[in-house]
Amino acid sequence: MAVKKDFFFNSSSHIVSYYYYSAPLLSGQTHLHRIGASHSPFFLSGVGESEIYFSHPPPSGLTGSLRTATDMDPRQFEDIVVDDKDIHSIVMSYLLHNCFNETADSLASCTGVKQLAVDSDNIERRKQIIHFILERKAMKAIELTEQLAQDLLEKNKDLHFDLLCLHFVERVCAGNTREALDFARTRLTPFGEVQNYVGKLEDAMALLAYEDPGTSPMFHLLSPEHRQQVADNLNRTILEHTNQPSYTPMERIIQQATVVRQYLTEENGKDAFPPFSLKDSLKG
Repeated sequence: MAVKKDFFFNSSSHIVSYYYYSAPLLSGQTHLHRIGASHSPFFLSGVGESEIYFSHPPPSGLTGSLRTATDMDPRQFEDIVVDDKDIHSIVMSYLLHNCFNETADSLASCTGVKQLAVDSDNIERRKQIIHFILERKAMKAIELTEQLAQDLLEKNKDLHFDLLCLHFVERVCAGNTREALDFARTRLTPFGEVQNYVGKLEDAMALLAYEDPGTSPMFHLLSPEHRQQVADNLNRTILEHTNQPSYTPMERIIQQATVVRQYLTEENGKDAFPPFSLKDSLKG
């Protein structure tokens, strides 16, 4: 008996592993029968342990060595054809998700890919919000967010705190110490009553102790990468609030590849399956 295991993600963020046994036919070919499945909750840092539940035992008389799909030669998948339309659709969804609507229009005109039904006003507002965050205008971003979804920040305290901290950092970096302190006293201090925010609040306030905040141990709070992360989080939250996917198919594919490779590495060792690297994969 030979057993193969295939992976995919279901809608509840689990890895589902399907197990098959191969039964030899009189023609000399092989027929695959699904015999069970297991579910493993996944995280980007690793994968939980799974258990195998067989729906029924293999028919008697089948013999052979037990193996998994990890033993399969990757070259078996090279002949699988990927439709260009699917690739274009994946790219299109990524562009609209991130408010690159002009680029999406160009892609549609060049490839003929059908654009998804979208709310143009929603895209334009999200684009403005992202722009405000990246251009150090956090309060403008908060104002526009509250216009677009009045109770969104009230329901997402972590995100609200991060946006307010961005404004505080803006005032500190501009040398407006008095204004920064007044803002912290009125808008940030209430968060200090919740233990989860105490450490973050202390990190932000510590910037005031440095003549050049960029040289402080908390310099990451000033970085463009941090602003981009907050902008991405807010964009996802707005999309989810309007009943749209918070992650694109492109991101899910990369997450799936990463987690599956992590899972295979845990099962077979690093030598057999090194950790997945998108950067290395793009090198070809």
